[in-house]
Amino acid sequence: MEPNTPRFPAVLDTGFNNSFVIHRQQLAQWAGLQPKQFKAIDSMTVYGEESPLLAGNVWLHPNEPGKRDTFSGQPPFCVQLDNGFAVASNRANAPRLPLLGLRALRWANLHSSIDGKNCHASIRTARRFWIFG
Repeated sequence: MEPNTPRFPAVLDTGFNNSFVIHRQQLAQWAGLQPKQFKAIDSMTVYGEESPLLAGNVWLHPNEPGKRDTFSGQPPFCVQLDNGFAVASNRANAPRLPLLGLRALRWANLHSSIDGKNCHASIRTARRFWIFG
């Protein structure tokens, strides 16, 4: 997917060990894309059904700190998906939103944290410099 593809929500699923999965209907309605626009590189079982893995990347759009639905002016961050993304067609068992898995974070060298007490989750790039005072 390209950085100018319309934004849509996704869930960071720490139990999903692959990169990214989206339902065919979501891909069409939210991103305006069809699976045939991507090169098929493999397949995997998704929600009990064989689904294509397509070559592509995902772009994360940063939000304003503490504001879930307000985006910052920062450019989106490209998460290169080493093994592509899956497109599911089985709607019966599919979650309501696309899933971003740990494999995507790993290959992009991203860090995630969850603060249960304050109901806050974040994904950030690795810090390049450490300043010790």
